[in-house]
Amino acid sequence: MQSRIDEIHAAEAEVLAICVDSVEENAGVVDRLKLDFPVLSDPDLQACDAFDLRHKKASIDGRDIARPAVFILDREGVIQWRELTDNWRVRVRPEKIIEQLLAMP
Repeated sequence: MQSRIDEIHAAEAEVLAICVDSVEENAGVVDRLKLDFPVLSDPDLQACDAFDLRHKKASIDGRDIARPAVFILDREGVIQWRELTDNWRVRVRPEKIIEQLLAMP
C-alpha cells in the first residue's frame, strides 16, 4: 500500500491496517518500512472476530490468525467493497483497491 499511497490519497481515501501482532511489533514494522498510515494491533483478534476474519490454526505454528482482507468504507462507514482471501500469503494488489476507489460515486 505504501508504494501507492499518493494515488490512494488522490482518490480521497485513507489506509488503516489492523494486524494481530503486538503494538511494539507493529510499531517496528511501521518504522522499518516507513509507513505513512497507521497499523493498529488486534492481538486478541477482537476486530478479526467482528468481521469474521479469524482463520483458525492457520499460522505456521498452528495459532489462529487473521485472514487477509481489504474493506473500503464510504464516508458514512458503510462497507462498499471487500476482498477476502483464505491464504495468508495472498494479498489484494493496490491496483485493484485504487480501481475500486475510483469507481465509487
